[in-house]
Amino acid sequence: MIQKPDQPQSAATLEQAKANGALRPLDRQRLRAQLGLVDRIVAADVRRATELLLQRLIDYYEVIQYTGPGYVYGRVSSSWPSALYAEARYNSMYSCWQHIEMSPVHPTCTLEMLVSEAGWMCTDTAAKVAEAEMAEEVPEAGAVLAQARYAVESLLGVSSVSGVLWSDSRRRLRTAGIRKVLTRVRAALPEVTIGIGVIRPVVLGPGDSAKTGIFKDVSDWSWPAMKLAASA
Repeated sequence: MIQKPDQPQSAATLEQAKANGALRPLDRQRLRAQLGLVDRIVAADVRRATELLLQRLIDYYEVIQYTGPGYVYGRVSSSWPSALYAEARYNSMYSCWQHIEMSPVHPTCTLEMLVSEAGWMCTDTAAKVAEAEMAEEVPEAGAVLAQARYAVESLLGVSSVSGVLWSDSRRRLRTAGIRKVLTRVRAALPEVTIGIGVIRPVVLGPGDSAKTGIFKDVSDWSWPAMKLAASA
């Protein structure tokens, strides 16, 4: 009879990290100061929300692990949201322990489950959790935080901002790597141009602000800090 190997140690979850103090507390005072009076979607507020969301993602990946997005059959470049259970489960077919997929897009996988049971999250899933956490504090900014979540994913895809070819790197990166990428994106944010599109924000990398003229449906722009300083 084959002896079952010992169960590996469970990964940390956000709930555990909050309880034991490992997760940096949400900066509620700064969040309320910057987004507490938001009553409509404007580019400047989306920029502020994006910076706050990036910082929260960096905080998350100090305690939980990163996993790349899932695959959609027939689409190599798919970015299907993914999260893995923190506790390993035994696969009797292959005689091994595995951290299985939670399927965060499924209706039964709630935000509460992700907080309490997920040990690995992709950036899209982690941003969804962070958006909800921040929206509890400033519910009036919910629409702006949703735009910020889209902006983060778009910024990761701009290689001049993230420093990587995201479509190739997102499944190869480890937790330390995604922290570096997110930190790089946050540092580059003042040089980025952000516009309010019909559905999602438009983001342009450093030096690309001259391309704004081709986006006819953008209603409002937030310009890079250097451009604002030059026009002052």
